[in-house]
Amino acid sequence: MSAQENLTEVRQDVASQTPLRQPAPEAAEPITSTAASGRARIEQNKKHLFGLEQDVPRPEPVFQDDYEMRLPEDPYGEETKPNARVWRVYVEEAALFDGIMVGQYRDGLDVMLVFAGLFSAVVTSFLVQVSQNLQADYAQMSALLLHDLVSIQLSDGAVANITTPSIDPAQKFRPDALDVWINGLWAASLTAALVVALVSVLVKQWLHHYISLPSGTPLDRSHVRQFRFMGLERWRVRVIIGMLPLIMHVSLMLFLAGLVLFYIPLRVSLAWTIGIGAVVVCILYLVSNTMPLLFPQCPYQTPLTDFLHNTWQLSTTACYTLQKQVMPFVSCWLESDYSQAITAVKSLKTTEAEAVQRAHHTLYVDSLDWLFRMSSNPSVHSIVIQAIGGLPFDSIPHAETVWRESSFLQMARSESIFDSTVDDVEHEYKRKYLL
Repeated sequence: MSAQENLTEVRQDVASQTPLRQPAPEAAEPITSTAASGRARIEQNKKHLFGLEQDVPRPEPVFQDDYEMRLPEDPYGEETKPNARVWRVYVEEAALFDGIMVGQYRDGLDVMLVFAGLFSAVVTSFLVQVSQNLQADYAQMSALLLHDLVSIQLSDGAVANITTPSIDPAQKFRPDALDVWINGLWAASLTAALVVALVSVLVKQWLHHYISLPSGTPLDRSHVRQFRFMGLERWRVRVIIGMLPLIMHVSLMLFLAGLVLFYIPLRVSLAWTIGIGAVVVCILYLVSNTMPLLFPQCPYQTPLTDFLHNTWQLSTTACYTLQKQVMPFVSCWLESDYSQAITAVKSLKTTEAEAVQRAHHTLYVDSLDWLFRMSSNPSVHSIVIQAIGGLPFDSIPHAETVWRESSFLQMARSESIFDSTVDDVEHEYKRKYLL
């Protein structure tokens, strides 16, 4: 079969196999309230966490997000009226955005409440036992005095022969310094855990108030929602939620420190074992929170990572500002270094975006490979195979490395199927022989 016949056959296959665009389904019922439809879309997707329903919006068909097709166009001059289309779109998009955001916050707060409750119970059981060492033990004092009395009787009244040290009940009791440290560490740990539980409950109430919009026109609901969202950002609610795990981690470290001191008078070897384990955990904790600053792909990012990044940025700025004030005669020399240092300290999002841009030639292939392997939908496989022909030129070496064992790449080495400059007919021709 000649090449011209192959091209003719490909044209016929493309014309017969190209799916027609499916018309958008007609709405069965008119949408009377965009707010109600937004809530209904969220209510359709529920999951449970600790027996409680959680709002989890899921991806929906494309035609439901085509607002130009679903909502009628506003008359000229009424584009921002109370019932205008833009405010209906705002209410629905805000409902989806807030559903995802509040759902994530609630999941984290529920986990924090459970962990704080269990941890508080554990710390309380230890604290009840050691808190007795902060006051005089009258039972032990009575036993010692009774022993002195028996010793006097056995020694025929000779007080000098008493070997047990005498106890003065009138003397003011002074607890041991080790007991004070243990009680202080565990009391601080318990207080921090209870604070986390209290703030978690308060934040859940704040979020409930945030998503409870009053009734009214789409314009009124949009303005109220935007006003509350700006207040959420201004009053640092996100920062407060992010600090709760950090406070819980500090509480756990305080408990481990008190546990080491608790076992020192009982068993030194056991105290050393617990201490070494606690130090290793603390080092791993700090290292894991620092690694995202050095490696943008590292997923160990926590609120402490953002705090460390902000601290480094502020310290860099303060350092160069102090140098300019202390040594004004070198201010001209420091000016360039100052600007370079400030520019070098980038945000974590900017660093991640630059890393993604540098690895774009491999991410093309890895994304298609993941999509093809993880999906069992034949249409997804067909779309991925069609997309292979449009890979950029710099992604071809990585594609051959990833798919070296695939049969279609063995044929592609001689056909140059990854050439993205060919026309559409030749593209389909090469795709056919690729399969």
